[in-house]
Order: sequence, then C-alpha cells, then structure tokens
Amino acid sequence: MTQQPVDTVAGNSRQREVSFDTYHGTVALSIDLVKKLFCKDATDLEAYTFIRVCQAQGLNPFLREAYLVKYQKGEPASIIIGKETYTQRAERHPEFAYWKAGIVVQRDDQVLYPEGASPLPRDLLLGGWAEVKRRDKEEPFRTEVSLKEYDTGRSTWKKLPATMIRKVALVQGLREAFPGDLAGLGDRPAVPDQEGAWVEGTGGVIDLDAAEEGEAIVVPPAGASSTPALAETSLEQLPLPPTVHARSHLEAVLADRGWDIARLQSEVLRMPLDRYLQTHSADEAYQRWRAELGEPE
Repeated sequence: MTQQPVDTVAGNSRQREVSFDTYHGTVALSIDLVKKLFCKDATDLEAYTFIRVCQAQGLNPFLREAYLVKYQKGEPASIIIGKETYTQRAERHPEFAYWKAGIVVQRDDQVLYPEGASPLPRDLLLGGWAEVKRRDKEEPFRTEVSLKEYDTGRSTWKKLPATMIRKVALVQGLREAFPGDLAGLGDRPAVPDQEGAWVEGTGGVIDLDAAEEGEAIVVPPAGASSTPALAETSLEQLPLPPTVHARSHLEAVLADRGWDIARLQSEVLRMPLDRYLQTHSADEAYQRWRAELGEPE
C-alpha cells in the first residue's frame, strides 16, 4: 500500500467538531475551522494539537486566550498562550491576593527595580521581576528574569523590550504561585511520531515575540520526521499520550475512547473521582485506566 502524505487527517475527521467548556462558555473546534479562522497554513496535525491543547486547558481562541501562529510555510507552528489568560486565571483563584511586576535597570551605579515598564533614557535594561501573593502563604512569590536569556532582538522585542521582559517575569511568577492551575499552560504538547510513540514538541523556548504576548510552544513542522502519516487515521485512532496533566485532559482522552467519568469511577477507581483526586493526581487515575485496558506502555 502506498504511504499517504504526512500531516493529513481523514476528511471526515477534519470536519468533526470537538466541543469543550471554557470559563467564557462552550467552544466547538474542528481541524478545518482552526485552519480557516486561526492559521490557514497549519498542517492537520498542528491544528489537531491546537484543539487538544485548548480543550485540555479550557482555552477559548475566539477570545484570544490562545493563538496558532505560523510565520512561513514549512516552518513549525507555535501555540501561543495569551498573557491575560494567566492573570485572569490567577485572579479567579480563591487564594489570590495581588500581583505586581516591573523591570530591572542599572541607573548610573545602582541596580533598581521600578514597577511598570518605563525605564528612563539613561537606564540600562537588565531584566524583569514579578511578585505574586497568595492569601494562604506568608511570603509572596518573587521572580526575576534576565533580558539576555529572552531577547530575540526582533519585532516586538526590539521595539518594546521592557514591556516584553516584564511579561515574561509575570507569567513565570504566576505559574510558580499557582502551579495547580497554571503550570500546564505553555508546556510543550506531546505529538505522535511515526512509530506511534509520543514525543514533546520540538523547540519549546519561550518566545513572546510570536504574538506580541504569550508563551510559544513549537509544534513539529510539516514533513518533519517526527510527524506521522495520518491520512487513514481518525482522531479516535491516534495513540494515547503517556501522561495527562489535568482532570480536563483526562476527560478528553476518555471521551476519545468512548469512556466517561462515570464509567471510570465504577469500573476502574471504584470511588468518586473527586474523592480520588484528593489524594492522587489525574495522571495516576489515567495510568490505572490504561492498566485496566491493557494499553501498551
């Protein structure tokens, strides 16, 4: 049988909508819709990965909570998580107290930490800082980042370096303060390779230049050796990821295999999922489910 082109999915799966809940309502996405509205040059695999990241994290791309960006055909696409997604989720947390952020500058012979992103003309910009306070912690979380580690020297970084490095520091601070709610945002998604194994997206460097704000996740480019031939594959036939990182991700994987939470509770966990998650992670529930199914490691 002749091998089909890479990075394509069977036609019926390209039109199939995946619906999921977000804080701002239900979102329905299909591969064709993602390519039509958000990134016309994305491959089927890149569009599919974007849908699953949005589903797992409850992101609404219509409200600019997530972007799929591709600079040139043949280059990797990037999934961008908007900075406001981090701040809004943190501020909805019951233990959130406050956040503030600024820049690190050298002014004459002093290193200063002004709030905001407005250095004086004579200042040498060194980096950014953020402070995030939780109500249940005595001390705030403090983060500092170096400009040299993130400055690409291009586009927005070239025009607004103080604004960009402040955003980097703020995002990192929010993720450290609220790991259960924000740690998964911006992590590199796994994609299936030619042998059916799951590998992390290539690259994974933080690149806020991509959409002027947010955190970039690089997805394998079209035709790369790490992308599978999916022309005869439906979404349900894609191999299982090795891990899940949240309850919403677990629910999405179960749904793809015709399961739901009720069946997981009665046939695998033998207790309510909410009670199980008080002492275990969503990934532990997922691994028990895989073991019950006899899925290969």
